[in-house]
Amino acid sequence: MRPDLQAGFGVVAGLLPLAYAIVPREVRQGPAGTDTRNYMVGGTEDRRWFVKVYRPGTDVATEHRALEASEFAALAGVPVARVQRTLSGGLIASQGGQAPPCFCSRPARPRRARPSGRSARASPRRTSSPGCRPSAPG
Repeated sequence: MRPDLQAGFGVVAGLLPLAYAIVPREVRQGPAGTDTRNYMVGGTEDRRWFVKVYRPGTDVATEHRALEASEFAALAGVPVARVQRTLSGGLIASQGGQAPPCFCSRPARPRRARPSGRSARASPRRTSSPGCRPSAPG
């Protein structure tokens, strides 16, 4: 295993209890990120968490703004992963330069499947928003 991946496991296992009060019982490598090492964490009470550990040199201020935008989208009903705030209310956790910063989120809920036996035509689809109605033929 590469040293940076091994170090990431230590960051996740060490920082989650301190910053989020999440006790990881399992930490696995997650899908690759551009500026992050990603991990899937199984916590107590069978909860799952997605954790991104930022690589050195990452513009954390830009990442913070992206997380704020994600929270705003969630308030509007967009199905995004919910960011878990730290115990102090922050979006990104760090240990004062001792370890790379990271953030933690709960995976987005999957969309519900349509009940079986119900055709797609059973419920009409809206093709335009209420404010953008096509003009009547003249």
